[in-house]
Amino acid sequence: MLQSLVLFALLPYTTAQTGQLEIQNARATYGYLGATFAKGSEGRLPGDIIYFTFDIKNLKLDNKGRASYSLLVEVEDSKGRPQYKLGPMNSTAQNYLGGNSMPCSAHLEIPVDTPPGDYKFLVTVTDRNTNKTVTLIKMGKVLAPEFGLIQVATFADRESKVPAPTLNVVGASLYVHFAAVNFAREPSSKQPDVHVTLRVLDENGKPTFSEPLSGMVNKNIPEDLKILPLQFALTLNRAGNFTVEIEARCILCKKTVKTTLPLKVVAGP
Repeated sequence: MLQSLVLFALLPYTTAQTGQLEIQNARATYGYLGATFAKGSEGRLPGDIIYFTFDIKNLKLDNKGRASYSLLVEVEDSKGRPQYKLGPMNSTAQNYLGGNSMPCSAHLEIPVDTPPGDYKFLVTVTDRNTNKTVTLIKMGKVLAPEFGLIQVATFADRESKVPAPTLNVVGASLYVHFAAVNFAREPSSKQPDVHVTLRVLDENGKPTFSEPLSGMVNKNIPEDLKILPLQFALTLNRAGNFTVEIEARCILCKKTVKTTLPLKVVAGP
C-alpha cells in the first residue's frame, strides 16, 4: 500500500558521548529542507508525499570518528496490521563539526488508491556500535479523495531536483512546487479546468504586489493523469518575513482550496 520511501541521513556534527540514544525534534516539512508543516492539518490526501525530519542524539563514534547506525521504517493501519516496511538499512556517517546530534530526513509517497483512515508510522534507529535502539512513533491520517493541493515543496531549480529551504537569502530564486489532485474533467473534452494563484504577504499580512501570479490548466492534459504538477517562481529581492499563499480553484467541481507556507529572507553574509 504505502510505498517509495527514501531516507536521507547527514552528519555534520557528532562527537563521542555517553548520553542515551534519542530521537528529538520530529516534524513534518514542506519537502526536504522545507518549512515545518502547518499545525492543525487534519491529514493528507492520497497522492501526497509525506516529508519528515528529526534529530538523532548520542550516537557512539568509533576511534575514527564515525557513527554506524541502521534505520527501519514501518507503517501500520489502525488495527496494527503491517502496510509497509523498509529496512533495516545500514549507514555510516563521519564527524565534522562536533556536537551530539545528527539530522535525518525521509519521505514517503501515498499512492492515489490508498484507503482513508488512521495510520501509524514507526522509525527505528539502531546504533550499530552499541546495539542500542530507539523508535519514533507518529500517528497520521489519510483523507478520503477530494479536490486539493498536495506535494507542496520549495526548490532552487525549475526542474524541482534541488531542494531549497524557505529560509533563504536576498538574490536567490525560489521555485514553489505543488500539485492539484481529484480535479473534475469536462465530459466531452476530458480536460480539467483548474485556476491557480500565488500571493506573497508581508509581515503585516499585506500583499507585496497588487495582482497575484496566476495560471490555468484546461488543455493538453492526458486522460489518465491523476496528479497535476504546478509551479511558480519567485525572486527574493529583499529581506523580511513573508507568507506564501497558494490558491487553486476547480472550475468544474466548484471547489477552492488554499495553503500557505512561511518564507524568511535574510540579507546574507
